[in-house]
Amino acid sequence: WAFGYALAYGVDPNDPTNVNPFCGTGQFFMIDGHDAAAWMFQLSFAATAATIDSGAVAERMQFVPYLLYSGFMTSLFYPIVCHWCWDSEGWLTKMGYHDFAGSGPVHLMGGASALV
Repeated sequence: WAFGYALAYGVDPNDPTNVNPFCGTGQFFMIDGHDAAAWMFQLSFAATAATIDSGAVAERMQFVPYLLYSGFMTSLFYPIVCHWCWDSEGWLTKMGYHDFAGSGPVHLMGGASALV
């Protein structure tokens, strides 16, 4: 809500032409308008990415560090990868990447974080 959706899809309302292929540039805390349905839809993908690695660390990690880790993953790391793949200004999108079912960024983040 505060950072994730803005990093994935945010556009600077003062300068909409200021686009960044790495991450979103505006609409933090959804101050300048929001789409609650799209936010909820993306929340489900972020939560899924965070739960993929929970199976890899089951009984190997304490609960509080896992909560912190999941918080960073869903609010910082996953939205940036999401921007690369699903935003029209993302660098992977501009290179021709198409993710039809939504599994690319979700499983990329889940699998990579479980590996690390």
